Amino acid sequence: MTIITADHSCPARTLPLSLLYAGSGVTSLAFEVLWARMLSLQFGISIFGVVVTVTAFMGGLGLGSLLGARWSMHRLRPLQVFALLEGGIALYALVLPSLLAFTGERLDAIAPDAGLVGWYFLHGGALLLLILVPATAMGIGFPLVLRAVAGESRALGRIYGANACGAAIGAVIPLWLLPAYGWGNAVYIVAAIGFFVALGALVLSGRLEAGGAGDDSTPALIGRRIPRITMFVYGGLGAAAIMLEVGWTRLFGMILMRTEYVLAVILAVYLCGIGIGSLLARYMTSRHWFTVLPLSEALFTLAGLGLLPGMSTWL
Repeated sequence: MTIITADHSCPARTLPLSLLYAGSGVTSLAFEVLWARMLSLQFGISIFGVVVTVTAFMGGLGLGSLLGARWSMHRLRPLQVFALLEGGIALYALVLPSLLAFTGERLDAIAPDAGLVGWYFLHGGALLLLILVPATAMGIGFPLVLRAVAGESRALGRIYGANACGAAIGAVIPLWLLPAYGWGNAVYIVAAIGFFVALGALVLSGRLEAGGAGDDSTPALIGRRIPRITMFVYGGLGAAAIMLEVGWTRLFGMILMRTEYVLAVILAVYLCGIGIGSLLARYMTSRHWFTVLPLSEALFTLAGLGLLPGMSTWL
């Protein structure tokens, strides 16, 4: 993997794309919470729906980013492809309930011969694949947006930070949409936002990519290859973070009794912190941070577990 370290700057290009990608984050996490709610009803046990949804999202985002990193370098108009992806995700969200109903009928027909464990594996695997599709499309969008700001030296932190902050907003939107409009109408509202994001990407494509902007004529980028051990450690940190997310959702879900709402709040806190951290990362140039931050996370996690019984009693 290569880090982009060019020394060029183009704030006029980065700002609108950051806002656009923030809108994409809003729809992505709103869909995640809504789908977690849907799968919780499907399984009858909330935590299974959460696990399947989080697994599909994280796997899809990772797979999509790897695919998009290769694909984006061969696209002259990355924002046009991004617009198609965002519109496709919104359309897929609208037809997903019908796909789930069709799949559920077929799986229920063979469930009596599969047993309880087999039923969970069959349904979990099918639902995992169905959600993996839009999640992969979301992951592809990240390198495409970065491609559109090729030559911006600090684009990575700004773009990713804006997306994470938008995702934090999207995680809590269902807390208002679900009781006010119900699950079905909430999906329509979020899908409408997704279509607006796709339209905005098309408009920006016409303005920023006119005349071939964003293609191989952009300034040359200087790459620095990341050591494999660093990538392995960073992947381990990601695994630990998601395990804590699921664990905290289960713990606080038992206290507050609404797992999908607890998931929304925890996602919002996670993503808000990731967004702020990404925006601050430009000032944290010392390599010591890569050691200090994980240790701090571990200490705060242990402290939180120690405070949990007292907080539960207070609640």
